[in-house]
Amino acid sequence: MVLDSPIQLLIWLVGALALGGLVKGVAGVGIPMVAVPLMSLVIPAHHAAALVLLPVIPANIVQMQAGGSLRGKVIRFAPLVIGISVGTVAGGWWFTRGDPRAVQFVIGVIVAGFVVVRLTSPNLAIPPRLERSLGLGVGVVAGVLGGMAMLIGPMVVMYMTSLGLDREKFVGGIAYVYFVTTLIIAATLAGYAQLDKALMVISALSCIPVFAGLWLGTKIRHLLSQAVFEQLLNVLLAGIACSLVLRALM
Repeated sequence: MVLDSPIQLLIWLVGALALGGLVKGVAGVGIPMVAVPLMSLVIPAHHAAALVLLPVIPANIVQMQAGGSLRGKVIRFAPLVIGISVGTVAGGWWFTRGDPRAVQFVIGVIVAGFVVVRLTSPNLAIPPRLERSLGLGVGVVAGVLGGMAMLIGPMVVMYMTSLGLDREKFVGGIAYVYFVTTLIIAATLAGYAQLDKALMVISALSCIPVFAGLWLGTKIRHLLSQAVFEQLLNVLLAGIACSLVLRALM
């Protein structure tokens, strides 16, 4: 996509960030998964990924207060976070050296398959006895694939939606996981020399539209029933799957 002026570029970027914040406010996810693909249409993908790093951190701090104590989240999701941490560092090496489109295609197909399973078997959930072991495995896979394409989100959302969490526990739990893994991604990108001071300044300014959208999205979420919330997650995942596959094929 080619925009005719810097003003149009700025409007597009601000709109993408605000929309990402809105979706995150409603569903607990959305800043990287919504804003990055939209911004990648007009700026390099690694710049788009860097711009959302700083807004995501305080946004997740705000949201991880929902759904119970922080201590409970740390204990429950420790295997997932550990797996993601290990996988991200390994996958991040490839992100700096290869074309992530093939990985995007793979993730898109996986997410599409997951949406079909959820729609055909809506009561399917991970048994509590398998949660921690599967969390570690899912975390490693999510970290490796996500590190390759800076898209950890879809895999994490699939895992979290399979736990049968209510609306607020889902939002609080996934915000905690994203908070920790965002710090790891930032450190990984910095270690591979993909961040600079100029990008960090712009990323800090990106907090303004993101938080405007987050505030509105949170208001909307509190008006939703659990059933509607789960339907929105299915729609979001389906949209992500289509976006990833199309971007990989373009």
